[in-house]
Amino acid sequence: MLVAKGIIKSYGNLKVLRGVDLSVERGQILGLMGVNGAGKTTLISILAGLTRPDAGDVHIGGVDLLRHRRQAARHIGVAPQALGIYPTLTVQENLDCWLFTNEGVAG
Repeated sequence: MLVAKGIIKSYGNLKVLRGVDLSVERGQILGLMGVNGAGKTTLISILAGLTRPDAGDVHIGGVDLLRHRRQAARHIGVAPQALGIYPTLTVQENLDCWLFTNEGVAG
């Protein structure tokens, strides 16, 4: 259902993700655990199509997330732990995310 290969993401000189590979089958539940700053939120943001990786591939339901974000996003949902916004995104990106994920509900 979800396959990520070679995910790399840096912010300036800080290498956050260094070649992450992940595979999750339909019906499988995955939890990410790690210390603050380990890259969990960055990885989830990439897998949800909110952030582009510097390198790597993500397929959700057999759809290339980086090339066909809207089609792939129909297979995923993200519920933030405490906030209704993503603090790493700009205001416009948060609005785009909300409008994108709710377009079927809102109109």
